[in-house]
Amino acid sequence: MKMWGGFYPVDLFSVGNFQIAIETFNKKFITLCFKYASMKSVVFLFVFFFSSTLFAQHLNFAGHLIDNSKAQNLSASDNTNNFNIPSSLRLMGSTKFRTHYGFITVMPYEEDAQCVVRLYDLKGILLQQKLFFQTINFCLSPDRKFAAFHDTRTIQLIDLETGSFTSIEGSNVFTFSENNSFAYYDEKNSTVHFNMNEYKVDELVTKLLFIKEDLLIVLRNELKIAKGNSIRQLFSKTSENIFDIEVINNKLYISTKIAFADHFEFNSYFTSDMQIFTKDETVVYPLKHSSTQFENIRSNARFASTLPGEQIRNPINYYQDTVYQPVGNSYDEIQDYSSGVSIYPHPGVDLLGVYLQDVYSVKSGFVKAILTTSGDFHWRIAIGNENIPDSSTGYLYAHLEETSIPYVVGDSVAEGDIIGQLVDFPVTGFVHCHFARIYDEGLTWSGGWWTYDNPLSYMVNHFDSMPPVFEKTIGNDAFAFRDSSDTYLSPDSLFGKVKIISKVYDQINSTWHVDVNKLRYSLSPLSSPQIMLLDTFAYEFNFFNDFYNSGPYIQQLLRTIYSFDQTCYSIGNYTDRNFYHIITNSDGNDTIDVVDSLQMFDTRLFADGDYIFRVTAFDPSENSTSDSMVIKIRNLNTAIDDFDKSSLVTISPNPFDRFLNINFNKENVQISNLSITDLTGKEVFNKSSINTSNEKSLAIDLGWLASSLYFISFKYDGKMFSGKVIRN
Repeated sequence: MKMWGGFYPVDLFSVGNFQIAIETFNKKFITLCFKYASMKSVVFLFVFFFSSTLFAQHLNFAGHLIDNSKAQNLSASDNTNNFNIPSSLRLMGSTKFRTHYGFITVMPYEEDAQCVVRLYDLKGILLQQKLFFQTINFCLSPDRKFAAFHDTRTIQLIDLETGSFTSIEGSNVFTFSENNSFAYYDEKNSTVHFNMNEYKVDELVTKLLFIKEDLLIVLRNELKIAKGNSIRQLFSKTSENIFDIEVINNKLYISTKIAFADHFEFNSYFTSDMQIFTKDETVVYPLKHSSTQFENIRSNARFASTLPGEQIRNPINYYQDTVYQPVGNSYDEIQDYSSGVSIYPHPGVDLLGVYLQDVYSVKSGFVKAILTTSGDFHWRIAIGNENIPDSSTGYLYAHLEETSIPYVVGDSVAEGDIIGQLVDFPVTGFVHCHFARIYDEGLTWSGGWWTYDNPLSYMVNHFDSMPPVFEKTIGNDAFAFRDSSDTYLSPDSLFGKVKIISKVYDQINSTWHVDVNKLRYSLSPLSSPQIMLLDTFAYEFNFFNDFYNSGPYIQQLLRTIYSFDQTCYSIGNYTDRNFYHIITNSDGNDTIDVVDSLQMFDTRLFADGDYIFRVTAFDPSENSTSDSMVIKIRNLNTAIDDFDKSSLVTISPNPFDRFLNINFNKENVQISNLSITDLTGKEVFNKSSINTSNEKSLAIDLGWLASSLYFISFKYDGKMFSGKVIRN
């Protein structure tokens, strides 16, 4: 049984084409019945009659074995991230487990970079708390005296009586026996460890399970049992892969899987004596993929358009040609669900859907991981594009019903096939598929992958006509301005180097405010708005993100993009979403590094006067919006370069259209080290030596340059000359 607020049965079963429909109905109906226990007894008679016909079933529609007699000792909070126990004391966390000695909570249920594990006694008094990268596949021992989870690097084994944590080198495959024996799989060394014994296993171990005190080792094609210093085969079926295994009513049940072109066949077997296995049930799982369906969707004209990179389709509306997909969180958008304790850039996009909605694989590949980061609401499947031990790319699909996933690690997946269904996420109005492009290495992945690129930019059937929306940053001003010491400046008197902040959000087919996809800014003289003195790229939200790897890059990313002072404080959660972008923290390329955080808008490059400063925001569908305001540069000087002060050299015309003339005070001169750079410092023109012959001027064809401000320098008559030129 699973619990959210109260207990309710899940995954009630039937066989055949009515399987999914019956399970879905039964889930929702019986949940309501249990919730409203004061209803007339006839309701409960109906529940008893209806459910009693189904409880005999052990094999659900996706091949999973379900023991309906078991209840999990966990519950989930709402989005307040706290629980009140009978003593009215508050437990902090999003998922609560009842232990033998009290409670243990994990926080939060969002994709948080740091997970807080808290131990409480029975009175709700906090005993201990520790930070971890993640809490993958958290589980309690049967007597609830021990707990274990994987933190993406090692196994953490907790003695709940003493509160001690022990780190163990191993994978996220582990289990407890009834007597608290602990067994785990070390994938790196291809070994299984149990009671001081080490078993060499050359194949991938997908699951460990105890029946009494005997350890069962699940491989793809066979089941082994460990006894003493040796292991032996217990079960194997020709052409059938082992999919699931459970001990139900003291019987061992095994689910197997046979893959056909258009369906999976799941068969269950049971044994009471560990010798004779009797076939029990068969379930057929139809696959959505077909050549006809692919032909139809690939005829979409947008599929052959200019979308960048690896073109994909929407994972929850795969077979629709035009999807106005609502989005609840965008890629690399700031997330803060812990009052500033742990802030991180969102490692994916949240595609809003409905409970039990099908999720499809956007590309053929191989299952690299199936795991949870925090209880029942965080089950996910990672599918790599290649089945190789080296680095490879793939896709992540999160917040799935665990028992709706018809795959195990190592399976191949066809593009367009269903890989699971959305879980009933415990935040009102936020049932969603967390979807990301990921990068990792190994035959299997442990959860410490990188994300990269905004997947919305690659979806051929995704449409959005809602442009970004600018908000006033301070008072009635479109933008805010700070100097190098973070003191706010008046837009009527800007001087020196300045940080410029813009507040803007996007809405992608929903009411949720999300961050934009791309920003750029420009500068024009107020007297000649058509002239672009500056037109530069700020940044695009498609950065590599080491959130799942818990690396340092995520904090550098956040502190470069967003403002966090009291006046312009960036935040993103279920209640508040304010995106204050420091748009001048950019060197103009598409990466974020330490160099970007040092960048500022240098007003000294421009003559004192009035200018129009403009910011343009884009969403992933290239809808754009611009906002602008008049600024006044006041550096108390008008001499902008050496040419204005020299009788030897002049520049004309400035601004120029195509040809830039360097004029000298005599004929037949030679200059050296001629260099022209843009505002980012990138050299766009270079000549080591030029002779004017019998002329007093040198004409340079620069018609290919973009309209902007440039810096020119060269050596003449034993002196270095430098200045600024403008291309119209």
